[in-house]
Amino acid sequence: MKLLSTKTVGGGVGLVAVDLLHKKEKVCKELITYFLKHYRKKGISIASLYPFRPDFYKKMGFGYGTKVNQYRIKPESLPKGDSKKNTRFLGEDDREALLECYNRLMDRTSGMIEKSDFDLQRIFDQKNRIVAYEKDGKVRGYIIFTFQPTKKNNFLMNDLVVKEFIYESREALMELMTFLHTQLDQVNDVILNTQEEYFHYLLIDPRSSTGNILPPAYHETNIQGVGIMYRVINVKGIFNIFNKHNFGNQSCNLKITARDTFLKKK
Repeated sequence: MKLLSTKTVGGGVGLVAVDLLHKKEKVCKELITYFLKHYRKKGISIASLYPFRPDFYKKMGFGYGTKVNQYRIKPESLPKGDSKKNTRFLGEDDREALLECYNRLMDRTSGMIEKSDFDLQRIFDQKNRIVAYEKDGKVRGYIIFTFQPTKKNNFLMNDLVVKEFIYESREALMELMTFLHTQLDQVNDVILNTQEEYFHYLLIDPRSSTGNILPPAYHETNIQGVGIMYRVINVKGIFNIFNKHNFGNQSCNLKITARDTFLKKK
């Protein structure tokens, strides 16, 4: 994963489950303790997970990552540029081109995590469609999306669900937005998840299709959610990772007193 200006290895856990007959017996606590100690022994300094309940993992020392914003907007509310001539569908043969695009963005974006072979396989699942912006023989942006019925009893009304939106330049962004805009005759809503805080400035009409009003007169634009959580498991190790990072050209002596009531030192 990318942390500020440095790449490092992070630890992750995919699934934690406790048998119904063994609830409230601190089984999950033992599993998470083992998970954290396992990676600390490997010399890894940070771990992450997606919580089933954020408060549960906060008690174990995990902190919140960046929120995600979900927009539910009409296609005509997205900007329409002059062209989408550089867009095309991607297939299995384009796996490496897609990965290279993602990795270039990851190299300059703190918090992004490398994609594994498993991630790539899921992307090219037959239910997904991928449209890319290609320039000079390279993929410079892409959207992964699928369709879902707006109403169960009306197969003619569908929403377009954007699962991933990656772009390296304004040109890539605008052509992909134009592609989404031109689906307005067959798409009811575009449902898009993004961590871009100021995404609403891009929209012609930022209002959510829900039509909700917040008092006194604020139009709902999106809903937000907390997801991925992070935990430092080796304080000294984290500062070793940042050894060559430039903290705004500042130089100082820093003292940190860390008290970890969940994960003992040994």
